[in-house]
Amino acid sequence: MEESDKRIRDNIVVKIINYAIQRGYDFDGFLNEDYPYFRLATKNEVRLTNGLKDKGSFKLFEIIFNHEFAKAFWGERQNERIENGRFYMPQLGWKHHLMMMVVDENPIDYMARYLPKDYETN
Repeated sequence: MEESDKRIRDNIVVKIINYAIQRGYDFDGFLNEDYPYFRLATKNEVRLTNGLKDKGSFKLFEIIFNHEFAKAFWGERQNERIENGRFYMPQLGWKHHLMMMVVDENPIDYMARYLPKDYETN
């Protein structure tokens, strides 16, 4: 992966995580006033930090496939559908998207498609 591609991917990952945090995700209680920030330590590792030292290490895919993260990112809205004339029971939005991410070739790109078009991190 070229350096510019890595920066683009890292920027997307940061936006995805920030979006979920703004919607209530807190790294299962580890993100708090003592460690209010996160950083990408490597391509696949996220660490909580207070700006001076790190605490906790999380694998990126453990985060994005975490149920609480998915609930914060997508919410719990219902997705019902009719296919070939048959009605399928509604699924919770986040469950549907987690299933889609499992089969998607690039789950990060899948999530990026669902960030609001005008979303920028603060």
